Amino acid sequence: MRIKELCKERGMTQEDLARRLCIRPSSLSQAISRNRLSAEYLERIADALKVSVGDLFEHEPTIVCPHCGRIIRLKAE
Repeated sequence: MRIKELCKERGMTQEDLARRLCIRPSSLSQAISRNRLSAEYLERIADALKVSVGDLFEHEPTIVCPHCGRIIRLKAE
């Protein structure tokens, strides 16, 4: 999921997003971390971020650095 990344790109926090969705920030955080988002919820998030639902998902293969937790995007050449 790219929700955190999209928030950052738009200069907003997950707390800001939660306010736009009229839900508690902790509820949004738990739903994202557990990857338990219904289609309706995904549509609401996409609307709030002004993106398509498809944009909420990774399009490139990625890995997470085991040392720092940074997301590393892989590109085929």
